This record gives sequence, C-alpha cells and structure tokens, in this order.
Amino acid sequence: MSPSPPLWPPSPPSQPSITVVTLHGVQWYSGILQSGSRGSADIGEAAFNALVAASSEQLIYRRCDDCADSHKDIFYQRRTAWGSFNPYTYLYSSCWRSVDNLLGVDFELFSTYADAISRTNAWTYCNYNDRYCSWIGSTGARGFFNCGASGYVASQWFPLKQDIEFFVLRPSSLPPSPPPPAF
Repeated sequence: MSPSPPLWPPSPPSQPSITVVTLHGVQWYSGILQSGSRGSADIGEAAFNALVAASSEQLIYRRCDDCADSHKDIFYQRRTAWGSFNPYTYLYSSCWRSVDNLLGVDFELFSTYADAISRTNAWTYCNYNDRYCSWIGSTGARGFFNCGASGYVASQWFPLKQDIEFFVLRPSSLPPSPPPPAF
C-alpha cells in the first residue's frame, strides 16, 4: 500500500532560521536552500515543500552567482496540481524529472520576476531525466537541467553550479515577520 500524498497546501512552517527579504519589490523566504558562496542552509524537504505550496503564486526563484548571465535568475512557476512533483527533490536534492513536471504544461520558467507575474516571455526548452537519475538511490542533474529561454543550454544546473540560493515568494496573507533578535 502506497503512503498517502501530503495535503496541499499545508501551512507554512514556523522556523526561526527562515528570514524574509525584499527582492524585485516583493517579499521572499530566504535562508532555506543555499549552497557555495550563498551559504549552506537546507531547511529540509517537508519545510521547503510546505513553503512552496503556501506561496500565493507558487513561485520559486533561483539565484545562481556562478551561472551564465542567462541563468543567474530563474523563476519557476507552477501551473498544475502537484501530482508526484516534489519541489525539494526535483530542484535541489535528487533529480530533475519530467513526471508531473513538463515545461509549458505543469510549470513555466522565466528570466525575470515581471515576466513570471505577467506570464510573458516564458522559456521554451527543458531537458529532463539525467541518465544518473535512473539508478536506484542515485542523484543527478537537478533544476533546471539544460533548460533555456529559447533552446538547449548546457551545464547551468545544481550541483554542477554551486553558488545558488532558492527563494520562495511569501504569501501576501501572512503577517510580517518579527525583527531578528538583537545580539
């Protein structure tokens, strides 16, 4: 018997390590998934997925400092029900897969926040299912494997690129975060 899928959208977790920053004129959860020069945060699968599910636009922003200019800023916006799609696994911890995750059907990618909100200039190409993903227990290329605004663009994915951070758009209905403690 298969385990029941999580209920969507769950309430966002309350964790003291999660901060809120203003980028592109809106508030984002920060300090949740970081690697390389951007830090070493990882709030875990359940907490990250809960933040994404509670996001008013189900919008994830990936900043990559060591990527090509075309891939420094990528905005992933969900369009369909989650199905078996697991944001944490597909983007960060395991493999970028096509199951319940097809560009132009289940999600869209954008180069700017303005494009994501207006749903204009969506990217047209994604590759999936890195050969290493097929091995049981293995990891391979993660988000956004060889995706590009107008075609194939190689080697701009995690963990090949290490200086990354994922942000999740903060739901507008949540109260403002308390100020950080003074030390």
